[in-house]
Amino acid sequence: MRFTTSCILFAGLCAGAVFARGGGLPEGFPDRETLLEWFQDSGVKPDDGNFVRVGNAFPEIVWERPLVVNALWGAVPITARWFNADLEEIGEPGEPGRYGAYVEARPADGPVIRRGLTVYFLDPREVEETARDQPRLTLPLPGVAAEVQDAHEELIHDLVSGAVLQGLTREAGAILLAGLSEMTPGDLPAGPLDMPQVRHLEHQFAIKRAVLGLEDAHPALDRPQPGADAPELRPGAPADAGFAPGTAEELDRICREWLEASGGQPFTAVVARRGVVVFHEAYGDERGEPVTTDTTYPLHSITKSLSGVLLGLFLDQGLLELDAPIGHVLPDFPVSGPQAVTLRHCATHTTGLEGHGTWGGLNNIWLDSVIAGDVERLEPGRVVRYNGVSFDLMGRVMEVVAGKVAPRIFQEHLFEPLGMKGARVTDMGLGGHLRAIDLARVGQLLLNEGAYGDQRFFSPETFEELLPRPYAEVFPDLDANDSSYGIGIRWASREHPRAGQNGIPEGALTLGERTIGHGAFSSTVFRVDLEDDLVVAIGRIRRGDNLDENLDRFLAAVRDGMADD
Repeated sequence: MRFTTSCILFAGLCAGAVFARGGGLPEGFPDRETLLEWFQDSGVKPDDGNFVRVGNAFPEIVWERPLVVNALWGAVPITARWFNADLEEIGEPGEPGRYGAYVEARPADGPVIRRGLTVYFLDPREVEETARDQPRLTLPLPGVAAEVQDAHEELIHDLVSGAVLQGLTREAGAILLAGLSEMTPGDLPAGPLDMPQVRHLEHQFAIKRAVLGLEDAHPALDRPQPGADAPELRPGAPADAGFAPGTAEELDRICREWLEASGGQPFTAVVARRGVVVFHEAYGDERGEPVTTDTTYPLHSITKSLSGVLLGLFLDQGLLELDAPIGHVLPDFPVSGPQAVTLRHCATHTTGLEGHGTWGGLNNIWLDSVIAGDVERLEPGRVVRYNGVSFDLMGRVMEVVAGKVAPRIFQEHLFEPLGMKGARVTDMGLGGHLRAIDLARVGQLLLNEGAYGDQRFFSPETFEELLPRPYAEVFPDLDANDSSYGIGIRWASREHPRAGQNGIPEGALTLGERTIGHGAFSSTVFRVDLEDDLVVAIGRIRRGDNLDENLDRFLAAVRDGMADD
């Protein structure tokens, strides 16, 4: 902390630097659609650009792109309400620490604009003390002789200090300092909900509930209920799962060849059938360390499937309905008319939204206000555009109903009941990180139609609601070429690589026709074969070479090893 505060004193407070995205209009006058896009991509900030501060007054809040706002609606005043770490609304800062602002503007002929921000106030005594003992900051510079670097240590120090400060005085720095300052050694090791970004979201969400009057507006979301009697993953012999002897050895041989053929890209593979884990091995190194069966992997778009599973709890408990307008929960959205967005639109890529992590994604607590500000451009139920931000919008709905932020809902209602270690979600559309065995647990939950062990997450009827359906069946105004999609879930069968050869029929599949799953940019694999009671989960960090060929070989070996097939 000594280095941090001294750097902030040095350049943020003394130099008065302003680090803002800024903005302005180019030559000529852009159309309104372009202006709205620019506005959605910007927000609000302290007038001096510093989110980490010393003093006894809150900063004035201004638009990041005032010329865009003026072109759209004229002069629009901003109202800011400030809250301390205990969620008390106050007029001036007191103790050093976290403060959050709810920012609102109401153009005469535009939408209600809602934004939030976090600032962190330093203790001036600490700044003064640490400034007297600031460490020298340098970096090894590639291509520069060590003697030359030593001779220019002061210049390098100033450059490095300024670069570090530029990040620390922005809002990300305030969020980092606020989150870490609230932790004590007793909070270590830090869990997924102790991360500074999660603490920031929880504080901002509590402010959101207060200013919109959403406290206790909905019944509580229950945790999974006891009383089920369903398979849960356990180690066992191949025969217990209906596999022929030698199947695990054949899968291991293919995986070793796969590792080499991919250029050494690491992965962990799990195969389970009838609740029995018959294969669970890790291969390769990452950053000089071998991956293990406890390594977590980025799910990227498979996170959409987890979000769909989590939504199943809300649907099953009657807290949300797939085809009800989200405007019944988020007050800035319409509840009727052609722009009435539903959860089904959000979960099936039919809102008209585009992009992943757009406008801050799940990390922007007022994402719903950003989207609602240009709701006229949405085309719910009339277009398919693959995206992740609509899942983040779905997350905002789930948060309001559950009364807690999405990372906590995942942790308390899915990850902890399933016994997952190190699992976390930072974005509803692409930000999941799980071990391969934990992804397989989610697959087993789906095989069990909403149950796992003695816990019931949702009913078989709700499970059926999550499965892919033809777009034409649910959106009559949509021409989607007979394609289908579920609630974050796809049909995911693949043709057998030897179909039509060696006695394997033409058109034969590696896994059953009723196989569900999802793809991922990281090439992590998620397959749930509903016909053969089978789960395949392969955690990967990146694609590597020859992925499709080796995945087909692996899945074919799984199929060939089913002794009772």
